[in-house]
Formats: sequence, C-alpha cells, structure tokens
Amino acid sequence: MESLGVVLLLTVIPAQTGQDEVQVEAGADATLDCQGLTEGTITVLAWNKRGMNSVYYVFFYREDRPYNTFQHPSFQGRVELGDPQLKGGNMSIILHNTTVNDTGTYECHISYQSGSGRDKRVIPEIISETSLKVVPTGQTHTEGERKEAGSVGLIVGLSLSALVLIAAAGFVIFFVKNLILQRQDSYQPPVELQRV
Repeated sequence: MESLGVVLLLTVIPAQTGQDEVQVEAGADATLDCQGLTEGTITVLAWNKRGMNSVYYVFFYREDRPYNTFQHPSFQGRVELGDPQLKGGNMSIILHNTTVNDTGTYECHISYQSGSGRDKRVIPEIISETSLKVVPTGQTHTEGERKEAGSVGLIVGLSLSALVLIAAAGFVIFFVKNLILQRQDSYQPPVELQRV
C-alpha cells in the first residue's frame, strides 16, 4: 500500500517597505492600516505596540474571531477591525478614544494558510508598521498648516516692524521740526540790528 505524503511549503513574505504615519488629537479614533493577501485563510492576525509587554497584544485575531483575553488591558474595549469580514486583505484596525499614551509604533503580523491537501502552504508572517502620534486636543497641524502659519507669522512680524520704524521716523521728524521752530521763535537779533 502506497502512503500519500503531504508537502508543507513555507514562504516568507518580507515586511512592507516604509512606515505609515498617522496623527490624531486625543479622544479621536485612529485607523492603523495593514494590507494582507486577498487569498488564503488567516491563521493569526496580531497587532502589537513596540515596547509593550509581549504577552499581550493591542489586538489578537485567530479562528475567525478576536481574542480579548490576549489583549493588553489599556486597549480592551477600544480596538476593532476596520472591516470585520477582512475583505480584500484589509487587516486594518480602528483604535477608539485615543490618548497621548497611545503614541508609538504599531506592528501588524499576519500568518496565512493557503491551499489544501498536497498544495497546502503556510505563509508565516507579513509585517507592516504604523507610527501613531496622539497630540493634545487643539494641537493637530499638518506640515502645510505649520508652514502656512509660519509664513503668516513672518508677514505679520515684518509688517509690525515696518510700522514701528515708520512711527519712529515720524516722531523724529516731528521732534526735530518742533525744535527748529522753537529756536526760530526764541531768536532775538543783536541789539545793534534791532530798530529803535
């Protein structure tokens, strides 16, 4: 009797290049993007934050459902999938009610299983990173807004400086003119030049 063996192929997909950057105000929701493969069965989807205890995750998904028992207490009740059906490989999460403490680099780890029988493959991990910056309310500015604000500040500063210089020049002219007039009014010609 001939035995049929199952071939298990492992394929490593390198991390996505670059790092997404997201900035939100405290209290707002932040979407952390992660794009996975569109085919295959997800065996594990895990989001973690660099520097956080590795026993816990920001979000952990396995067997077609999230596992809150593996979630760090500071993230419980605040994280959900951007698309619960994971359509098109969308593995993004939404972090609700952000705080300044949520600032950091988040990593998305995905493991897949594709095919069946002899064609079964396990794709161990795809990693993407997102840098999240949560700023106090009222302090979110894009780079363009910061440059525009800087330009406006420069224009206002130069305009005020010009006005101060004009006012100072006007004061000097007024003072000198009055001084000359006062000297002319107080001028008395010598006695021999005065008519008697």
